[in-house]
Amino acid sequence: MSKKLSVILLFVAALVVLTIAFKQSINRDASSVQSKPLSLTHSWQIFESTSWQIPKLTPNTKQTIIYSDEVFYQNKTKQSRFKNPYIIQDKETSAFTIKSLQGQSVNDQIVHFNGDVVIHMVEKQSPSENKTLKSEQISYNTLSETLTSKVYTEIIEPGLMISGIGFKANMTSGKYRFLSDVKTVYQPQKTEDK
Repeated sequence: MSKKLSVILLFVAALVVLTIAFKQSINRDASSVQSKPLSLTHSWQIFESTSWQIPKLTPNTKQTIIYSDEVFYQNKTKQSRFKNPYIIQDKETSAFTIKSLQGQSVNDQIVHFNGDVVIHMVEKQSPSENKTLKSEQISYNTLSETLTSKVYTEIIEPGLMISGIGFKANMTSGKYRFLSDVKTVYQPQKTEDK
């Protein structure tokens, strides 16, 4: 009987030793995972933001303010990523807004808008000349105030829709051009006889 008791005690002791060793290895693994810092691709981030300036911290230059739900910024590369960004530029005779689902700025100067990009251009002197631009991708140079796109883009204004592949525009002069596959649909406005 003493042999059976010693075998049982030896078996229980072995189980206790294995359990302790197993728990220590789990604790060691957990502590080694916790001690590693998270690898981030950005220098800092903002959630539920109100605005972001481009170019940031550059005196005596025109500033473009981007409103966004989220901003991720990388100091080394001067790149920002935005969620639901939009820009409002209000001038004396005109104004425009640019909005999209995603955005990214490069060198604190060029902003790439991606996903359901919509630009509303408002002429304050003659509202009948207001335009809406739609695309999946538009790049906006904040210093030269130019727009470029390599994909399908359309401009809608009262009685007219112009579309094409590739697009360039100067927001200061209001001049624009499509680069290829240009189509125009003209719908004259009905006038009522009195």
